[in-house]
Amino acid sequence: MIIGSVLAAALVLGCCGVIRVFSGGDDDGATQAGKRNGVAATTVPANAGPVSPEQYAQLLAASDSAIKVPFAKLNTSSSAAFAKAAPAAATTIRAEAGKLRSTKPPAGAEGVHGQLALELESLGDMVEQTAGAKQECPAASPYATILQSGWADGLREDARKLAAADSTFKFGTFLPGAPKEQNRRLKTGTYVKRTGSGGLGHLKIKNGASDTTISLVPNKGKKPKPVFTVYVRSGGTYTAKGIRDGTYRIYTASGKDWNAGGKGFTRDCSFTKFDDTFKFTTTSYSSSIWTITLTPMIGGNASTSDVDPNSFPN
Repeated sequence: MIIGSVLAAALVLGCCGVIRVFSGGDDDGATQAGKRNGVAATTVPANAGPVSPEQYAQLLAASDSAIKVPFAKLNTSSSAAFAKAAPAAATTIRAEAGKLRSTKPPAGAEGVHGQLALELESLGDMVEQTAGAKQECPAASPYATILQSGWADGLREDARKLAAADSTFKFGTFLPGAPKEQNRRLKTGTYVKRTGSGGLGHLKIKNGASDTTISLVPNKGKKPKPVFTVYVRSGGTYTAKGIRDGTYRIYTASGKDWNAGGKGFTRDCSFTKFDDTFKFTTTSYSSSIWTITLTPMIGGNASTSDVDPNSFPN
């Protein structure tokens, strides 16, 4: 039996954050934003004095109602559908924030009113930017990202404060609660995809990193597809058998919380490939066995490179 090289790969897992800085605008800022997006947005004229509690309650209810329908269209598992619905939702949210900014609230609501308008406008900005940004984890839900954001949490808290000041001040029914963080996993040795077998080659995987899927991809063709993608939990070991002769590349995708529908992780994602290729050959008396060890360490005798998640073979 010919034993292939034992390889150790250094996988560096990380996540990125976005620091957002917002600046105030004129009272007609939402109107201008609406014009840029091709939607006519109007603001409430500035009042000389505070509105009555009854008028303020009506304003809150009207804004909440206006946002509800376009915001609900963001609730989709498809990033493309989210991106399509985002411009209308963002424009409506910012327009309603503009109406709030131009209104002087009644006594008891002054402290939270300005914060509500700011966080509502920022939520609109986040919807727009999320739709246009590359996601660290393509299988993650952009809608869930919005619901779990600090702006959404702030709006929920503002709504509670307004209701405490006056039970008729109701706002935020368009905004569901933040979904709980999940940690869904597959069992070690579960094949996410398998299109070919029948060979005698083996690939032994020792995973000292996070939960990982390992894809064996032919090293030929313009856009080769994996012959298999197998899931190995952190600390797990698995041997994939039945590999046909040929030269392959190995790609890995690591992270947390496996989304079965999206066939990917939703948090802390990392996408890499081994720089070396792996050749499997069979003779009348031997077949290739390769062993790879995925270890979160600096160094190792096999180098890896990061891969754009949008060009990852699947």
